[in-house]
Amino acid sequence: MTCEAPSDEEIGPLITLLVEQGNELRARSQFEHVYVAAAVTSFAAASVGVGVLASSKTAYVIQPAVLGIAGIFLMTLVIGVRIALGHRNYQKVKAARAKIGRRLVASPLLKGALPEEMTKDKAGWGYLYSIAVIFVAAFIGMSICYSALR
Repeated sequence: MTCEAPSDEEIGPLITLLVEQGNELRARSQFEHVYVAAAVTSFAAASVGVGVLASSKTAYVIQPAVLGIAGIFLMTLVIGVRIALGHRNYQKVKAARAKIGRRLVASPLLKGALPEEMTKDKAGWGYLYSIAVIFVAAFIGMSICYSALR
Protein backbone atom coordinates (compact mmCIF):
# COMPACT_ATOMS: atom_id res chain seq x y z
CA MET A 1 0.00 0.00 0.00
CA THR A 2 1.58 3.27 -1.08
CA CYS A 3 0.89 6.56 0.62
CA GLU A 4 1.46 10.13 -0.34
CA ALA A 5 4.73 11.42 1.07
CA PRO A 6 4.30 14.24 3.61
CA SER A 7 5.73 17.67 2.95
CA ASP A 8 8.75 18.77 4.96
CA GLU A 9 6.46 20.91 7.14
CA GLU A 10 4.21 17.94 7.93
CA ILE A 11 6.97 15.57 9.03
CA GLY A 12 7.46 17.08 12.51
CA PRO A 13 3.78 17.03 13.54
CA LEU A 14 3.35 13.53 12.08
CA ILE A 15 6.30 12.23 14.11
CA THR A 16 4.82 13.83 17.24
CA LEU A 17 1.47 12.17 16.51
CA LEU A 18 3.23 8.86 15.90
CA VAL A 19 4.93 9.12 19.32
CA GLU A 20 1.64 10.01 21.03
CA GLN A 21 -0.12 7.04 19.47
CA GLY A 22 2.73 4.77 20.56
CA ASN A 23 2.26 6.02 24.12
CA GLU A 24 -1.47 5.37 23.89
CA LEU A 25 -0.84 1.83 22.62
CA ARG A 26 1.43 1.14 25.58
CA ALA A 27 -1.15 2.50 28.01
CA ARG A 28 -3.93 0.43 26.43
CA SER A 29 -1.92 -2.78 26.68
CA GLN A 30 -0.92 -2.25 30.32
CA PHE A 31 -4.47 -2.23 31.72
CA GLU A 32 -4.84 -5.81 30.57
CA HIS A 33 -2.02 -6.96 32.87
CA VAL A 34 -3.64 -5.20 35.83
CA TYR A 35 -6.98 -6.89 35.14
CA VAL A 36 -5.35 -10.31 34.93
CA ALA A 37 -3.43 -9.84 38.18
CA ALA A 38 -6.51 -8.52 39.98
CA ALA A 39 -8.68 -11.36 38.70
CA VAL A 40 -6.26 -14.11 39.68
CA THR A 41 -5.75 -12.58 43.13
CA SER A 42 -9.47 -12.12 43.77
CA PHE A 43 -10.26 -15.66 42.63
CA ALA A 44 -7.65 -16.99 45.05
CA ALA A 45 -9.03 -14.84 47.87
CA ALA A 46 -12.59 -16.00 47.18
CA SER A 47 -11.49 -19.65 47.16
CA VAL A 48 -9.62 -19.31 50.44
CA GLY A 49 -12.57 -17.48 51.99
CA VAL A 50 -14.97 -20.21 50.91
CA GLY A 51 -12.61 -22.84 52.28
CA VAL A 52 -12.47 -21.09 55.66
CA LEU A 53 -16.26 -20.65 55.80
CA ALA A 54 -16.81 -24.27 54.80
CA SER A 55 -14.75 -25.46 57.76
CA SER A 56 -16.97 -23.54 60.19
CA LYS A 57 -20.19 -25.11 61.44
CA THR A 58 -22.34 -22.01 60.80
CA ALA A 59 -25.57 -22.42 58.86
CA TYR A 60 -26.01 -20.11 55.87
CA VAL A 61 -29.06 -19.24 53.78
CA ILE A 62 -26.95 -19.55 50.65
CA GLN A 63 -23.87 -21.73 50.64
CA PRO A 64 -20.69 -19.58 50.48
CA ALA A 65 -19.35 -22.00 47.85
CA VAL A 66 -22.31 -21.24 45.56
CA LEU A 67 -21.72 -17.50 45.95
CA GLY A 68 -18.01 -18.02 45.31
CA ILE A 69 -18.65 -19.99 42.12
CA ALA A 70 -21.21 -17.47 40.87
CA GLY A 71 -18.98 -14.50 41.68
CA ILE A 72 -15.93 -16.00 40.01
CA PHE A 73 -17.97 -16.95 36.95
CA LEU A 74 -19.48 -13.48 36.55
CA MET A 75 -16.16 -11.71 37.08
CA THR A 76 -14.51 -13.97 34.52
CA LEU A 77 -17.09 -13.00 31.93
CA VAL A 78 -16.93 -9.28 32.72
CA ILE A 79 -13.14 -9.10 32.69
CA GLY A 80 -12.86 -11.26 29.55
CA VAL A 81 -15.29 -8.99 27.69
CA ARG A 82 -13.47 -5.88 28.97
CA ILE A 83 -10.13 -7.16 27.71
CA ALA A 84 -11.63 -8.06 24.32
CA LEU A 85 -13.21 -4.60 23.96
CA GLY A 86 -9.95 -2.98 25.02
CA HIS A 87 -8.16 -4.94 22.33
CA ARG A 88 -10.62 -3.69 19.73
CA ASN A 89 -9.76 -0.10 20.70
CA TYR A 90 -6.06 -1.00 20.68
CA GLN A 91 -6.48 -2.32 17.13
CA LYS A 92 -8.00 1.00 15.99
CA VAL A 93 -5.13 3.05 17.43
CA LYS A 94 -2.58 0.67 15.93
CA ALA A 95 -4.20 1.01 12.48
CA ALA A 96 -4.13 4.81 12.76
CA ARG A 97 -0.46 4.71 13.78
CA ALA A 98 0.36 2.38 10.88
CA LYS A 99 -1.27 4.79 8.45
CA ILE A 100 0.93 7.63 9.69
CA GLY A 101 3.96 5.34 9.71
CA ARG A 102 3.42 4.36 6.07
CA ARG A 103 3.03 8.00 5.16
CA LEU A 104 6.30 8.92 6.90
CA VAL A 105 8.16 6.02 5.28
CA ALA A 106 7.05 7.37 1.88
CA SER A 107 9.14 10.48 2.56
CA PRO A 108 12.63 10.39 1.04
CA LEU A 109 13.96 11.96 4.26
CA LEU A 110 12.70 9.11 6.44
CA LYS A 111 13.13 6.13 4.11
CA GLY A 112 14.11 3.20 6.35
CA ALA A 113 14.02 5.30 9.54
CA LEU A 114 10.96 3.63 11.05
CA PRO A 115 10.77 0.02 12.20
CA GLU A 116 8.57 -2.10 9.95
CA GLU A 117 6.26 -2.83 12.91
CA MET A 118 5.14 0.81 12.89
CA THR A 119 3.67 0.38 9.43
CA LYS A 120 1.64 -2.77 10.14
CA ASP A 121 -2.09 -2.54 10.85
CA LYS A 122 -2.63 -5.84 12.61
CA ALA A 123 -2.27 -6.26 16.34
CA GLY A 124 -1.18 -9.57 17.80
CA TRP A 125 -3.20 -12.20 19.60
CA GLY A 126 -1.54 -11.74 22.99
CA TYR A 127 -4.76 -10.57 24.60
CA LEU A 128 -6.14 -14.09 24.15
CA TYR A 129 -3.39 -15.39 26.44
CA SER A 130 -4.53 -12.95 29.11
CA ILE A 131 -8.10 -14.15 28.76
CA ALA A 132 -6.88 -17.77 28.92
CA VAL A 133 -5.02 -17.08 32.18
CA ILE A 134 -8.21 -15.64 33.66
CA PHE A 135 -10.26 -18.66 32.54
CA VAL A 136 -7.73 -21.10 34.01
CA ALA A 137 -7.62 -19.19 37.31
CA ALA A 138 -11.43 -19.10 37.34
CA PHE A 139 -11.63 -22.84 36.72
CA ILE A 140 -9.24 -23.54 39.60
CA GLY A 141 -11.08 -21.11 41.89
CA MET A 142 -14.49 -22.54 41.04
CA SER A 143 -13.16 -26.09 41.51
CA ILE A 144 -11.94 -25.22 44.99
CA CYS A 145 -15.29 -23.63 45.80
CA TYR A 146 -17.12 -26.68 44.43
CA SER A 147 -15.06 -29.00 46.60
CA ALA A 148 -16.33 -27.08 49.63
CA LEU A 149 -19.92 -28.04 48.76
CA ARG A 150 -19.42 -31.66 49.75
